[in-house]
Amino acid sequence: MTERFTLVINGVAAVFQLDPDRTLLEQLTEFGINQRRACRNGVCQICDAELLAGTVFQRYPRAELTAPTMFYLCTSYPKSDLRIRLIRAVIAE
Repeated sequence: MTERFTLVINGVAAVFQLDPDRTLLEQLTEFGINQRRACRNGVCQICDAELLAGTVFQRYPRAELTAPTMFYLCTSYPKSDLRIRLIRAVIAE
């Protein structure tokens, strides 16, 4: 069984369960969060978010990042429970 992590998004009441084998952008889309994106490989740099607590592995540019920092949702995988602030996202009602 794959370990799961929790995701808390500033300004959102729900707490989400994360799969560490999938990008945060993929999972946010499934949670009904419309995050602005274009390329899905880190080059366009519009799916950035602020990591407030926790650790992510970012595939591009390659790094293990710990809070506080900025990161790209399309290339990042959770490595722990996370708290983030979305910058360019629309939360579905």
